[in-house]
Amino acid sequence: MMEPAAPRFFGAIGQSAGDGFVAYTDGTVITDALLDLKGFITPRLDAPLNTFLPQVSARPDLFNYNQIGQTKAFTLYDNPYALGLGFVSSNKILNTKLMASEPVINQERIMAGLTGDSSAPTLFAAAALSPMVVKGGSAAGNIVTKKPVAKQTTVTYTFTAKTTDPYYLQIGANFTDNLVSLTQNGRNVPIYDTFRDRELLNVTPSAPGKKADPDLHAEQGFRRLRGASPVHPGHVGHGRPPQRAEGQFLAPDQAR
Repeated sequence: MMEPAAPRFFGAIGQSAGDGFVAYTDGTVITDALLDLKGFITPRLDAPLNTFLPQVSARPDLFNYNQIGQTKAFTLYDNPYALGLGFVSSNKILNTKLMASEPVINQERIMAGLTGDSSAPTLFAAAALSPMVVKGGSAAGNIVTKKPVAKQTTVTYTFTAKTTDPYYLQIGANFTDNLVSLTQNGRNVPIYDTFRDRELLNVTPSAPGKKADPDLHAEQGFRRLRGASPVHPGHVGHGRPPQRAEGQFLAPDQAR
């Protein structure tokens, strides 16, 4: 069992956590560096179906790291941005306050605390999405209701990435316990089966300029799916994006 502070911290930065446990399932470039995660093993896109190592999250952004090896089933990456177990930072990090269920804002605040900035930099920006398309259900405001005759309700959004920077879909804790599944352009995007805070799912498209179609699937409909909006990398220094809601796409801003 872990001390309560550990699950609270992991949940605050968008990771799966519960009473006495954590799972690093949905990292970003920022959290990878902060927690000194130096190496990653991920299934290849053409991996055999009987691959013995289950995939707990999608990390297409690993292509931006250094590939150092591969087998028929897996690719091994080295993270050149890992900070190390110990590093020098501003003492302002000791007074950094994290918000409940705001992993994006918390990551920005942590970076401000480490660097000593008086205000948090805008490291993520909201991007525009197409209006959602509902199949097997009907939408009324924030509620998508499943049709009685439908086996499944599917909500589809479309966005186009302008760069190779990572894109994220933020989901709320009401998506836990396998109530919702996610596919993108026909490929499964894993969602960890237990979490109690908002999480950031990596939905980075395969190539800039190519349309991506994330599909959310539910057996019972979506009771609290809020409107999504597309996001693209912006520039550090512009105004803070509005508070993020479930179902919103997020992408890291480009550095100055």
